[in-house]
Amino acid sequence: MRRMGTAKFCSALVLGVSGFVLFSGAAWAGENAGAAVLVSCGSDTKATPASCVALSGKTCGDLTPSVDTQAGPLLSWIAVYVGRTPDLTQLAGVDFGINYEPNALFGPAWTHCGSLEVTGTDPVWPLPLSGTTVVWTENQIGPTVLVGFFTVKKYLGYGSLDWTLQQHPLYGVARATDGQIFDDLRYPAIANLGGVGGGNPDCSTAIKPTTWGGIKSLYQH
Repeated sequence: MRRMGTAKFCSALVLGVSGFVLFSGAAWAGENAGAAVLVSCGSDTKATPASCVALSGKTCGDLTPSVDTQAGPLLSWIAVYVGRTPDLTQLAGVDFGINYEPNALFGPAWTHCGSLEVTGTDPVWPLPLSGTTVVWTENQIGPTVLVGFFTVKKYLGYGSLDWTLQQHPLYGVARATDGQIFDDLRYPAIANLGGVGGGNPDCSTAIKPTTWGGIKSLYQH
C-alpha cells in the first residue's frame, strides 16, 4: 500500500483542480476510473452504534440504500462509500455533494473517516446542496472504502425521506483521486429511510486506458 504525506497530497489536490482543465482535451483514466459514490443506511442503536470501524469492510452487495429506519426523533445513519469492481487500489481523496429535504431529515451530524477534510462550500457543509472533500494520507484499497457517515433524525410526513449523494457544488462532478489524477465518480446514490426507493450506481465496470471521450462514456450523470 503506497503512503503519501499530507502536504504532498494537498499540493496534488490543488494541482489537480487546474489539471482537471488541462487534461480535458486528452486525458487518460486514472487509478479510480469507473468507481461510484455509494450509500448505505440503517438505525443507530445502543447495541450497534454507527462508527468508522463498524461501517468499514463492506462489499457493494452489503450496502442497503433503502431501509425503513426507526421513526424520529431516534437517530438513523447514512454511510458514504466509494466502490468498484474490480477493487479500488489507490484511493487518496474524494469530492462529493449532498441533497435532502431538511423538513423530513433533520439535524445531520457528519463524521468523516479519512485523515483530513476540507469543506468551505456555500451552503455550509452539511446543509443541502453543500459539498466536502475527504483525503487519506495512506491510499485506500478494497471493494468499497468508507468515506464517512451522517446521523440524522427522521420525521415522517414532512417531505421526502431521500438522501442524495451527488456532484460537489464547486466542481460540478463527484471525483476520486490517487493523489495525481482525478477520475469522475458515477452518481447519484440515493438513500431512502422510509423503505421505498433508493439505490446505488452499479459497482461493476471495465477499466482500461482511454481518451477523455472514452472516460466520459463510462459515467452516468
